[in-house]
Amino acid sequence: MCHPHGPGEPLPRPGVLRQDVSFTLGDGERLSARVCLPKCSPWGAVVIATDIYGSNRFYKGIAERLAEAGCAAILPDLFRREGPLSEVTREAAFDRRAKLDDARAVAEIGTALDWLETESGASGATLGFCLGGNLALHGTTQHEVGATVCYYAFPGGLPAPRALPPPLKVVDALRGPILAFWGEDDVKVGMENVEAFRVAVEARGLDYEQRVYPGVEHGFLAGLDEDVEHQDHAPALDSWNLTLAFLRQHLEMR
Repeated sequence: MCHPHGPGEPLPRPGVLRQDVSFTLGDGERLSARVCLPKCSPWGAVVIATDIYGSNRFYKGIAERLAEAGCAAILPDLFRREGPLSEVTREAAFDRRAKLDDARAVAEIGTALDWLETESGASGATLGFCLGGNLALHGTTQHEVGATVCYYAFPGGLPAPRALPPPLKVVDALRGPILAFWGEDDVKVGMENVEAFRVAVEARGLDYEQRVYPGVEHGFLAGLDEDVEHQDHAPALDSWNLTLAFLRQHLEMR
């Protein structure tokens, strides 16, 4: 499921300043995070909410890509209480996910975004993947964000002992603008849930856009790093370009 890329560092990108930071939360605990900054003044500030595999090499690479495009990015370690994975497997990741308090994770995403907005002087947005997509959607009900982008979120929910309600159950509380992406062959998410979510959101008149790419499955953004002939490369590149344009449009307006 999603991006089990394991630990390590992505290749550095020109003009990107990376640093590991930590700051104090309201309960006195400290939240650690990777921050990537452009050398120029950023046009936006984005917090990345990961899938069940956490802050691995893939997501550090996404932070680098955002900074390369001129946007400040922060990748908080939402699983620090649950500890590192015993092994990079689906089973281990789901075992750890079962211990996560989703409501607390949403609050920490908001705190990380507030911190980055203050540090960078730029307006903020959230970029979430899989589980993180659900957390990002819930964040719109609690925090003021300039934009929200979700890759392969689970409108029908991703069950766990301390999971928040499925996005389909909280449509009336969501706030846009929201941009969402899925692969048409994503049987994990279920296209019937995606369609039900679209209908419900559009019935509300929410500022919402979505793209469903044919012939690809869950986790297709990994195709950014694949050869141009790979089936995931074209949808990955298209969605990434749309993401940057969407973020820039809405954050520069604020």
